[in-house]
Amino acid sequence: MTSQRRKALALGAAACFSGVAMLFVLVEHVGPFPGDQRALAAAANGPLVGLDLQIVSFFGELATEAVAAMTVVVACAALWSALGLRAAAWVLGASLAVLANDILKATLGSTPLSIDQDTPNFPSGHVVYATAFFGSLGWLAWGRHQREAVAVCAFAILAMGPARVLSGSHVVSDVLAGYLFGAGWLLAIGAAFGRARHGVRSGTRLGR
Repeated sequence: MTSQRRKALALGAAACFSGVAMLFVLVEHVGPFPGDQRALAAAANGPLVGLDLQIVSFFGELATEAVAAMTVVVACAALWSALGLRAAAWVLGASLAVLANDILKATLGSTPLSIDQDTPNFPSGHVVYATAFFGSLGWLAWGRHQREAVAVCAFAILAMGPARVLSGSHVVSDVLAGYLFGAGWLLAIGAAFGRARHGVRSGTRLGR
């Protein structure tokens, strides 16, 4: 990776993190983000039913601590075996976005728009996980020209945010902040592990 590309990734990460900060200031000191009030009203009307509930619940379970941890371990083990240590380290590093987000949420506490004031809500941890973890897998798949895998990862990322709003767990600003934080972390890891993508694209074993 060239220094120019590494710098571009770092600047992209900084822009994403700045977006998270601006969103927090907005909801704390200005007012709701567009769609937040509607999400709060929908949450007050009770849970979904039928097929919609099953779909939303699937995405909720996908990013629970136990399922996410198992998924990351399996993915890293498979990548280490197939592509080498660097690819596994890249995905693991991206997945650590969840821990960083937990620290951020604990520091910020609940926003005025939190559906449950006893639980820190900003940014959405499920969305951070989906963006960083599936984003890192999609990044590697893109380098290997595996477009079907890229599409699956993109779907998992894009569907997680609406699912969290529809489940009544988060408002729109929580979800948008989750996307920004997850993307920022992924770009930062991309700058740090820049050779991972290059190594996969060239077909070399990344652990060598």
